[in-house]
Amino acid sequence: DIKAITQKTGERSASVALFCKTSEACRVKVYMAAAFPEKGEEACIGEFMSKGEMAAEVELSDIALWSAENPALYTLRFEAENAAGLPVDDAVIETGFRTVEQKNGAIYVNGKKTVMKGALIMQYLPPHHETATTHVCPRDWQIVWQYMMLKALGGNMIRLHVLGYGTNDVRFARYADRLGVMLIWITRYIDSIEQMEWEGPWRAKEGYCRQIALRLNHPSIVIWEGSNEYHASLEDIDRIHESYVPAVKAIDTSRLLCPLSFHYYATDDPETSPFNSYSTDGKSDAFGRAANATEWWTDPLVV
Repeated sequence: DIKAITQKTGERSASVALFCKTSEACRVKVYMAAAFPEKGEEACIGEFMSKGEMAAEVELSDIALWSAENPALYTLRFEAENAAGLPVDDAVIETGFRTVEQKNGAIYVNGKKTVMKGALIMQYLPPHHETATTHVCPRDWQIVWQYMMLKALGGNMIRLHVLGYGTNDVRFARYADRLGVMLIWITRYIDSIEQMEWEGPWRAKEGYCRQIALRLNHPSIVIWEGSNEYHASLEDIDRIHESYVPAVKAIDTSRLLCPLSFHYYATDDPETSPFNSYSTDGKSDAFGRAANATEWWTDPLVV
């Protein structure tokens, strides 16, 4: 259960929070090496004590930051030592160092204003007599092919949308990490939060959070998405945000969050339209009437 979460970045530097779990108290050494586009020599970047869990922050200098224009990746190897100072176990992750945030109506990657130019993957892939299979389980070359088409068009972002199924397929993240494609990620639990309208609690919350935790170390993922094209009442929007946002932020605060993507299909007539939403500041509804959104609607990470 290893995580490396970038806290802040400089021109060629980063503060990175490191986490891992161990079965017993031990010393943990962390080694780093360049992995892509070129491999480098491994070097120790810190030694820490774990009492079952280890949490530390390291300052990295003279590194390449990950971005769509420069998809630089590194390996981090966590090595556990016993009381005699001998290595008894190790585990390796691959990751990149980058930050993503929004402010003043713009998105910033590594502190630089960035425009996301993207496409949406519906995954209805040719040859169409195989679509029933490749919709859910595409071949590796088909994933790369779609990303290369995006890059050829001058794009830098893909919104994953395997309709009806969702996906948590790690290959989408691994190839995007290397090709420099930012991702809006959905998990196999896409749309599960909608059940709150009928059943009350978000019963799939544990499963959704478990799946995003598996993808935390992939720098290409810049937004977590909860539900697509869902049109709820203002009360349901509040309840969904109050459940989704703190649950995801408890695991990860290094990405933007899209609990609901639904700001279309509404009509201009509040008497006939079943759809509503809040204004950006949460002080009025979609029709300009005074409203008071939950605090999570205007959370700095929510888009």
